Amino acid sequence: MKNIFKIKLIIASVIGLVLSISFFSEYTAITENPTDYINVYQISSGSSSWKFQSIANFQKWNLIAGTLAFLYSCLNGLCLMTKNQRLKQCVLILDVLLILACVTGFFYWYASAFDH
Repeated sequence: MKNIFKIKLIIASVIGLVLSISFFSEYTAITENPTDYINVYQISSGSSSWKFQSIANFQKWNLIAGTLAFLYSCLNGLCLMTKNQRLKQCVLILDVLLILACVTGFFYWYASAFDH
């Protein structure tokens, strides 16, 4: 069981790093060419989601998501290096919450006919 948990921690750390890099790169890309993002994500002041109401909100969202992904990766790495059981329990609870958020997001995405 310990090996499975270690493999999960390594995979979660890598995924967290990849996600944080993608969020930060999207943050920098939107400053270079904002019209593409306005067209693709339909950014307008009448949007129902706050992150799509303006370019600044979209950039804030990417900064927040990138920082959280990086912290998640660091937390998994720290859990790999220490034997703190409370930290491992916190990581497992966080994993369950992330899985629930992903499933909920998928159903919202499905309800919108797989639109952005």
